[in-house]
Formats: sequence, structure tokens, C-alpha cells
Amino acid sequence: MPLVSKVPDLLHALNREPTAARGRDLCHRFGRTALERSRTSGDIHALLPRIYVHRDQRERFRTRALAAMEWLPPGVALTGLAACAVHALVEVEPEHLRAAAPSNLHVRSPRWLTLRRCIRASTTLEVEGIRVVSVAESLIHAWEEDPTGGARDAIFTALREGKTSVAKIREVLDYYPRVKGRHRFLAFLRHLTDGMQSWLEYVGARTVLNTPDLSCLKYQEKFVLEGHVFYADRFDPVTRTLVEFDSARWHGSPEARAHDAWRDDLFRRHGMETVRLPYPDVVGNPRACRAKVRATIAKREAQQHPHAPP
Repeated sequence: MPLVSKVPDLLHALNREPTAARGRDLCHRFGRTALERSRTSGDIHALLPRIYVHRDQRERFRTRALAAMEWLPPGVALTGLAACAVHALVEVEPEHLRAAAPSNLHVRSPRWLTLRRCIRASTTLEVEGIRVVSVAESLIHAWEEDPTGGARDAIFTALREGKTSVAKIREVLDYYPRVKGRHRFLAFLRHLTDGMQSWLEYVGARTVLNTPDLSCLKYQEKFVLEGHVFYADRFDPVTRTLVEFDSARWHGSPEARAHDAWRDDLFRRHGMETVRLPYPDVVGNPRACRAKVRATIAKREAQQHPHAPP
């Protein structure tokens, strides 16, 4: 009776979902013949020494991350933008992976994988089969890779979703005195407040609401109106005025604009007024934005005290 080939089973196991496996494990499950035939035909690829993946999966982020986990010692974990991707803090998965490794580990890694030597042992956790460092540590190392793009977006996402805090990032940063761009990072953190949700809000705080009369407005004030929960970017409790920074990403679509109009009307029915500052105005003309906020607050003060003495 002819032997039944296990090559299809091996290929199915590697291609069913992005995964990576050691050669010895594939031999044990499917036999050495199936492994050799799959290698010879090019259906599987050694992404790392003795770590095999399906040829259709070898460029995927998750495949590379799992391969790195199989190849590297248990104490090594992804960090930087790669870890941010696993933590669901960035929308675009990086092509290049970084891993936090002990300084005494010496291996020759491929171009798509870099080991960041760390004297201090990292706190690691496992997310969907991938070892990663903490959110705060991931953000610090991501700053070294892309401070004005992916890292910045990841920081705001982490703060918005409550996955870390500014205080925690600063605490972890104390353990890394040689972070590339450290002084710039510290300056950036000094202007952040827990709960900040976007780069535009950060810019607005520095260029629009940076005067003594406006810098004291409350951050991310919570409201529950008619069963709906809302957070205001800034809120003046005296005149009950809200200030919202509207980025094109979150407020540019027709659906988003309709939702904003509904929300503003809801707040108006409850005695509050919303000032919306779109991205082009905040970035291009912060003085005009500041004047708009001041004018709205002054108008509402006058409405509250219509017969104020001269």
C-alpha cells in the first residue's frame, strides 16, 4: 500500500492562520519526508534558522512575530512599534520588528528583526501568543523609531484607552537613561495630560488654550446626558462652555459631522454651548481660534449677568 503524503496536512497547518513552527516539531507531526518535500518545492520558507512558515504568510507581521518568538529565548519580547501593534495601539503594522534582549545575548538576526540591548530585564506579557513588553516600555522604545508618527499616535491611543498613564511612562523612562531623543521625549511628556485623545488636542493646548484665562479649563470632563456618556476636550464650568478640537480623521466624514451636530444640540438643550475648532484653524490660525473661544465665553457670561454694573 503506498504511503499517504502528509505534505498537504503540513501546509494546511502552517497556512490555516499565520503561524511559525520549528523544523523538529514539523518532523514529529508530519514526518521528515513531508518537511523535506515542502522545503524543496518552496511551499515553506525558513524565516529564521530552523523556523518555518508558509510561503504565502512569510511577509505578514504576525507570522514574523511568531517566528521571532519561536527562535528567541523565552526572556526576549517584542518592543517598540512592533509591541505597540500587538497592544493594538497603531493601525499600520511595522515591517521592521524590534525585540528587547539581554545585553549578553548575541545572535545574528535578519534585516527585519533588530535586538535592542537592555541591561534592565523587561517586564513581559503574552498577547495572543506573542511576548511583548509593557505598554509604557513599548511606547518609550517606539519613540526611538518614529517620534513624530507612529509613536506619537500610539501614545495618544494608549492614554485615550487608559492602557497607561503619563506618570507610568515617566516612571519606566527613568530606567532607560540612554533613550534616543530622550530630552525631546521628556519635553513632549511635560505637555501631556492623562486623557488627551489626539495630537490636535495637544497642539491646541499649547497654541490656542495656552493663556492664563484659558489654560485652566478642565480636561476631558465627563457628562452623562439622557443615557449617553460624553467627554469634552475642554470645559469651562462657569459659563458651561465646551471646546472641541475636531481632526479630519475623527470628525471629517458626513456621519461624524451629523453626530457632532446631534451632540451639540443635546448639550445646548441642557444649557451648554460647544465651540468646535477644526484642524486647519488650530494649526494655521491659533489666534483666531483663541479669539473664538474667548468671544463665546464672554457672550455666555453676559447672558448670565445681563445687568452687570458698569
